[in-house]
Formats: sequence, structure tokens, C-alpha cells
Amino acid sequence: MPKREDDAGRIRRAAKPYPPRLPGAGGTRSAFFPALKLVLQALALPLFLSACVPADLPESTVARSATAPRYATYRCDGDGEITLENFRTSVHVIDTRGVDVELPASPPNQTARYGQPGYALILERGSALWMVSGKHPVNCKQKGDPA
Repeated sequence: MPKREDDAGRIRRAAKPYPPRLPGAGGTRSAFFPALKLVLQALALPLFLSACVPADLPESTVARSATAPRYATYRCDGDGEITLENFRTSVHVIDTRGVDVELPASPPNQTARYGQPGYALILERGSALWMVSGKHPVNCKQKGDPA
């Protein structure tokens, strides 16, 4: 080690210079807390957002799905009609434009949206939106529904 004199003329050994400490560098304790902080920050957002998701389906969705009739006729804009036979996992549709098709639920775990390439049907509280590829979408109201 190098030696040097202090103000009183005594010889002192100079301390070995240490490199500057970086945050999180060093022993296991100093490395543990920054890692813990990163983990907590990564988990905070998903935990916060999970509180925003309802545990069960809203009652209005359950009631609407449960009251969908097996057979129903809808009056559509432009003097058309569609007739539905609802099987829950699929719907058989016949309309006055000459379409006769069976549509599976899309996605399969619900009972309000049905479709396959070229066709789509959305049911909601006594109304239906009927879409056929190449034609204008049609809004329909269930016969006998005051809404």
C-alpha cells in the first residue's frame, strides 16, 4: 500500500480507494430489495385490474339469455321478417330474403351472438341485428314486444 504523510508529519497508510457503489450492487441484502420492488411493481397492476372484473355475469345478461324463446319471429326494417329457432348453442334462421341457415354460437360459451362466415346474428332484449354478407345489416324487433 502506498504511504503518505498527514499534516502532523506522521506517516499514514492511505486507504485503498473503493470503486463507487452502484444501486443494487453489493451484498445479497442490497440486491434483494430492488428485486422485491420490481416483483411488487409487476404484480400491482394485474391485482388492481382484477378488482375491476365482476366475479359473475351481470344479472341483466343472465336474465336476457334465460328468457330467449325457443321460437320467435322478428319484424325487420324494410318490411322483412326473420324466424328463429333457438337451440342455445346454435340458431336456425329463416328470412324473407331467401336465407335459410343454422348459425353456431360465436364464441361458443354465450347465447347472444351467433355467426359463421357470411352471416351474423346478435340478439338483445327483444331485438336482433341480422347481417348477411353483401347485404345491408337489418334491425329487427320481436313480434309482440312493446319495445
